[in-house]
Amino acid sequence: MLVANSEAIEEGGREPLNYVFVVDVADPAAPRVLSSFPVPQPQLGLPYASYYDKGGRFGPRNQHHHQGNPAHFQLRDHVLLTYFNAGLRLFDISDPREPVEAGWFVPEDPAERRGVPPTELVTQFEDVIVDARGSIYCTDKNHGVFVLRYGPGLR
Repeated sequence: MLVANSEAIEEGGREPLNYVFVVDVADPAAPRVLSSFPVPQPQLGLPYASYYDKGGRFGPRNQHHHQGNPAHFQLRDHVLLTYFNAGLRLFDISDPREPVEAGWFVPEDPAERRGVPPTELVTQFEDVIVDARGSIYCTDKNHGVFVLRYGPGLR
């Protein structure tokens, strides 16, 4: 199996939905999509009903890949994925036909601009990697680097 995702390019939801799929590649000549990940939803009480309404880019960006490197954490039944203005998302794929969002980390939006776009000053998580100790390193266009600990929930 593999997890494949597109990448959000446009700000403000001016593009089709970007996807994350679980794909069965047991037969490389005939890959089959088993499922798609649920679309992240903002917590209740925020001033927007959808991350599309928040500003900036919304959608998948980068996954943590261990790439056989012993210095990288090997996730077994989870996928860590940056989602631009929706921060870092953790998905449980223990049942590859029914991925479930198992946790997230979305910081408050930055107070000042230190980097390049987005047009609106909002969180924009770009990259994620987890070291063998379970330390998660996430980059954001204006916040810089966040260091988190791997564990279900992440909230």
